[in-house]
Amino acid sequence: MLYDNIFLSSIPCPEAKERRSIVNLKANYPWLLHKLNNWYEELLPKGDPDLASRLRSMNSEGFTSAFWELVIFKYLRQVGHSVLYGYEAEGKKPDLYWPERDLIGDVISVSDSNYGEREEIFLHELEKHINNLPLPFNVFITSFHFSGTSYHGHNILDWFKSLAGISSDGIKDEVYEYDDGESRIECIVLPRGEGPIVKAVGMFELDAEQMKKLVKRRIQEKVDKYKGLLVVFACSGLGFWNLKEDTLKFALYGDLQFVLTKDLKLKKVVKVNEDRVTNGIFNNRWHRGQPANTRLLAVIYVDRVVSDEKLFLRLIVYHNPFAHPSLSYDFFGGCAQFVVRNEKGDNIEMKMISEDLVVLNLS
Repeated sequence: MLYDNIFLSSIPCPEAKERRSIVNLKANYPWLLHKLNNWYEELLPKGDPDLASRLRSMNSEGFTSAFWELVIFKYLRQVGHSVLYGYEAEGKKPDLYWPERDLIGDVISVSDSNYGEREEIFLHELEKHINNLPLPFNVFITSFHFSGTSYHGHNILDWFKSLAGISSDGIKDEVYEYDDGESRIECIVLPRGEGPIVKAVGMFELDAEQMKKLVKRRIQEKVDKYKGLLVVFACSGLGFWNLKEDTLKFALYGDLQFVLTKDLKLKKVVKVNEDRVTNGIFNNRWHRGQPANTRLLAVIYVDRVVSDEKLFLRLIVYHNPFAHPSLSYDFFGGCAQFVVRNEKGDNIEMKMISEDLVVLNLS
């Protein structure tokens, strides 16, 4: 058994600045650990020592990657994929492998505790003030980010005070968000207990530029690791390190830029075109006229939604327009997909299909 009663009882209560994913899950979503236990036994009846070790790890980076590997494997099997976990391919052990297609799948998640020293100083000060407020609930700060050199502490405290009117019926794991453009805080309101108001704190949230660079590096590492065809699942964090859809899109297709056409006689801009900078994983500066990373068929954005002791997934499949061969659109049928819809000469038109995101319930 992955999580027996002895192991579960050994998981400590969260500290004031709790970073350990498994500790936060036990404190806030204990039912999810039971689901992981059931899925592990269902999908891997012979066990997998490495995966089991990471799923029991207090190290957030190891646990988060293992969490998503198991969850995505569960999702793929549930929707009918003939996919294997931990199967040796190319002399390596990718997370996922489709033998009939000779296709490798690997999972990346963003979890790195080396960021955010300045942000943590700000949050530590803010935490002391929150603990002195007369609030009728406890707070689990799941993610935070301060983009300026200082933060508007009084505004944030006023926002917390404004939540004081939440009824006891409203305290049901609902996420509340403060965002003033420079400071951003997400928190879960919990029933009031003894001790300080702030019961746990997740990691700070990377800004878009930091996140984009980190995600690009992680994806490129996967491309460099394998020689065959590949898909990568880019996963959000467990209550923090939330990878945004637009951030991933910029990482893959390049940053947006505006090309201005100026009439020299009139001395004014007469035309504005939107374009992409060739600094993405898919859309990049080509070598000898050929795009790089053509073996990377697609990158799949994965986020989780938790409600009523159920885990749902949101997925968007971003296809590589330069991949050869291309991935068929029905391979991840039912998901929102950004695909090549028209190709004439040098022009490639991409379009989102199935835009209404299907939220998949993992039972």
